[in-house]
Amino acid sequence: MKEKALIILYSFNIRKFDTKRYELKYLKKNIHVEFHHFHNYLHPNLINAFKNHILKKKYVHSFDTLSEWKEYIISLRKKYPNLFIFNMLTQDQYKELLILYLIKKFKIKRIDISDPGILENENLGFSLNLLRKFKKLLSLFHLKLYFVQKKKVIFNFFQKLLNLNADFILVIGRKNFLPIKKRFNNNKNIIIKKFNSFDKSRFLLNKNSKRIIKENYCVFLGTPDFLLGDYRYFDLKIDNSIYNRNVMLLNNFFSDFERLNKTKIVIACHPKATAQLDLKRFGNRASFYNKTNELVKYCKATISSVTLSISYPLLHKKPHFFIYFNNFIDPLGVVLMEKLYLHKLNKLISSTSINVENYNKNEVILKKKKINLVKYNKYIKTYISDLNIKEPNYKIILDIIKKN
Repeated sequence: MKEKALIILYSFNIRKFDTKRYELKYLKKNIHVEFHHFHNYLHPNLINAFKNHILKKKYVHSFDTLSEWKEYIISLRKKYPNLFIFNMLTQDQYKELLILYLIKKFKIKRIDISDPGILENENLGFSLNLLRKFKKLLSLFHLKLYFVQKKKVIFNFFQKLLNLNADFILVIGRKNFLPIKKRFNNNKNIIIKKFNSFDKSRFLLNKNSKRIIKENYCVFLGTPDFLLGDYRYFDLKIDNSIYNRNVMLLNNFFSDFERLNKTKIVIACHPKATAQLDLKRFGNRASFYNKTNELVKYCKATISSVTLSISYPLLHKKPHFFIYFNNFIDPLGVVLMEKLYLHKLNKLISSTSINVENYNKNEVILKKKKINLVKYNKYIKTYISDLNIKEPNYKIILDIIKKN
């Protein structure tokens, strides 16, 4: 594949975490790979996002304008005439349409991903669906919030209108596979393939990973804005007193959990956070960056709010506890949004939701916690990956490139 090259197209700054996520180590053994990101072009107002882990390598290229990228692509094609683009743009603004248009104009083969996320477009029950409708109604009086919500819809409309479809669509989980198949059934130019979530692929790659911690422990799956509660859903500011209160309550809960189960809790940091920051927030408990799969593999149980990292305890067949705060409520005091998501997740995997401000000690005793393998496997098939896929993602991508 000497004349072929793969460009991983990204909206934000590239971090070391991304090289692991997209399996660069394995891809570049077989093909020339570059990361191209448009952080300054697409999101100049978010210049500080992910600032803690910005990666500066020869294979990482930043572009401030579309014309700058266009010139670079023309130059790159002289060495690698057969280019493939792995498109990981957020796909929610008009500037990205211009990028996709340029890809089509240059006749570069494009690979997209269809990811169901967590309960996206799912029937989540009357209360949550009612709350979603209320949020949409609220956004009509908040123009900025309204357009943020509608960006994706507008983007998809113009993408379809301008026929800017991908050449390959990699579908994660069964939930999206049949709808995608049906949508593009009459388009023979689009190849649809099954794909793993990035967590599942890392799980496959690291089956022989070694234990990091010798003692018994449980893992808290960190999320960057968990301590902010439902305020983040309604674009509201939160004062420090509430944040500090939640930090105190969470650490008190952790201490109780550790004492009752004679274990310790370690923190799997979110990519937006740092081990140093989480060390301070979570009572100086050991914090690890980019080690979630390895930590969960050998732990006794996991704890989290709503997070995509729920994949790891399900794949490793570990007991899981969901937690929330009392102050997860919307501006009118209606039933909390986060708790409703957790309620749905609990049903899907037979887990437990714990209010860290008011809980029964028996709720957190590990000996009484069992897992439902049938529900675990059903969730994995629906949202994470077909159980029959045994190959990691880099092999699926290389197979596409090799055959086209």
